[in-house]
Amino acid sequence: MLDRKIAPETRPFGFRKLPAETVEILPNGITFHRYSGGDQPVCNLLVSFSGGVQETPTEYEAQMAMSMLQEGTANYSGAEIAEILDFNGARFIRSTSAHRSGVNITMLNSGADEVLPLLADMLIAPSFPSDAVEAAKNVATSQLQINSSKVSFLADKECARMIWGDSHPTSKVATEEKIRTISRDTLSAWHSRMASGRTCHVFLSGLLDDRLVDKVRDFLLSLNLAGEGVEPLIIPMSPAAAGVNFVEKEGARQNAVAAAIPAIPRSHPDYIPLRLAIVALGGYFGSRLMANIREEKGYTYGISSYLAGSLEGSFTGIAAQCDMAYTEPVITEIRKELRDLVLNPPSGEELRRLKLFCSTSLIETLDSPISIMGYYATSLFAGIPDGYFEAQQHAIEALTPDTIAEMAEKYLHPDDLRIAVAGSRI
Repeated sequence: MLDRKIAPETRPFGFRKLPAETVEILPNGITFHRYSGGDQPVCNLLVSFSGGVQETPTEYEAQMAMSMLQEGTANYSGAEIAEILDFNGARFIRSTSAHRSGVNITMLNSGADEVLPLLADMLIAPSFPSDAVEAAKNVATSQLQINSSKVSFLADKECARMIWGDSHPTSKVATEEKIRTISRDTLSAWHSRMASGRTCHVFLSGLLDDRLVDKVRDFLLSLNLAGEGVEPLIIPMSPAAAGVNFVEKEGARQNAVAAAIPAIPRSHPDYIPLRLAIVALGGYFGSRLMANIREEKGYTYGISSYLAGSLEGSFTGIAAQCDMAYTEPVITEIRKELRDLVLNPPSGEELRRLKLFCSTSLIETLDSPISIMGYYATSLFAGIPDGYFEAQQHAIEALTPDTIAEMAEKYLHPDDLRIAVAGSRI
């Protein structure tokens, strides 16, 4: 009989290889990626074009253009689109990032006959109804007002300006006036320019059979995507000098702290070991920052660190919120923990937990064909090197206290912190 007082036996995952995708370039220029797996008749279709929030005047324009695809086309009303998607068990999500825009549909395989013709009309002939555009603008301005009332949003924006530079597209600030300049014509013009077969990548995943693959291929070949395409606006970051900037928010009940340090690119051989050191710093619940600043000191409910890599550059980020009285102590303890990674890196049980967390998080990529294909899409768009999945496993296995200390000493200097604090001064 099972004794529930005894923990089940555990064992290492062992080395896992990322399954290969199939890639096909179609005559109309579309790149068709696919991967089959799983045991349920469900598939996911991601259609992505070059051109995202950094190539438009405001982040809302790219997002709005994608969300408008659900609001009506040349042949379907918004209500008809919603009914067809719902009846066929399909979920529609817009997909918008720094340099990409698109749509993501998860559906029952049996619904492809109904959903694909609808999707073709959405991609080729959106109508951008004026009333829907105005409603979307109202939602966007309301969301901007809500965001602007949050100290975390204000700190993140100021920290982004400090790490990317004043003139970088990432540092641009949306305003209600800019949102109000968006019109049906501007959205239609953006869509017409962006919808290019040359920059289109399509990712199909799920339990695929030949009939479904052929049907999706025929659907893609039917798309007349004649837009000129949008070239990504890749501008290297230009960080401001290290220091602390304060953003006053009248009536704030707590302060937000956002900090960043410029980092090495993904192509650098130290990038993966550095990312593991940053996980040790604040990348999981048992991390140094959480154990000290939350658990021991009680200064914050939560604090985290991460390594953000992009085509323009990379940076280490740290974020927390706290009572006004704890702002300076939080910053002091962040600096202390950066130094302590050099002097006293994780070892023993702490290192074992760190490696187990990193391994588990990585292997989650293999949970489903959809997550596997999502990894391939992210890798392509973010410029992640080939073999990165396997390289992470080797780096986790080889991780030692000396490696963490070396990464912290080389790349995590407390004096390099760009710190933004938003809220109220005491």
